[in-house]
Amino acid sequence: MNVGKYIVENYGGKKGYLFHVYYKYLLMTGFLKHVDPIPSSIIDSRIVFVCKGNICRSALAHCYLNLLGYKNVSSFGLDTHPNKPAYKELVRSSAKEGVDLTIHRTSCISTYSPRSTDLIICMEPYQSKMIKRRYPNIKVTLLGLFLEKPIPYIHDPYGCSEPYLKKCTTTVMEAIKKMTLKLTLT
Repeated sequence: MNVGKYIVENYGGKKGYLFHVYYKYLLMTGFLKHVDPIPSSIIDSRIVFVCKGNICRSALAHCYLNLLGYKNVSSFGLDTHPNKPAYKELVRSSAKEGVDLTIHRTSCISTYSPRSTDLIICMEPYQSKMIKRRYPNIKVTLLGLFLEKPIPYIHDPYGCSEPYLKKCTTTVMEAIKKMTLKLTLT
């Protein structure tokens, strides 16, 4: 087996793999203290997805949850400009899975108006830490923690290989499916 190819296809590259291992270790040892436990119910709450640019992971999560019928959802990026389209390669990859990202346009953190009942779901632990510092009273968790085998870090697929783009798409979608089973959404 080609280890380099495996890492590129499953983690997006060496950086993605190292962050995966690092954050998995922190999760297992209890050092991700800025991540709130997953609530059992979020009735009358808005789900807000966050990633770096709001063109890949959070955009996909937002559109997929909308597709599943949940409308009280939003997303934004921590480092982006408003009204940019989703990453064209992800638009293609997600279309193969039945998710249309062509209508998505980015939103910035500066346009986010927090509500006390929001549940913010990030893709990476450092993002959740930034959000928790800025909004200490808002519930913040990680999308990968909803998976059957929880992972705290979902690597950004921007510029990654086609196999990793597909892997990231299916990971985000699977986490959303599991989330809808674990939470009472209305």
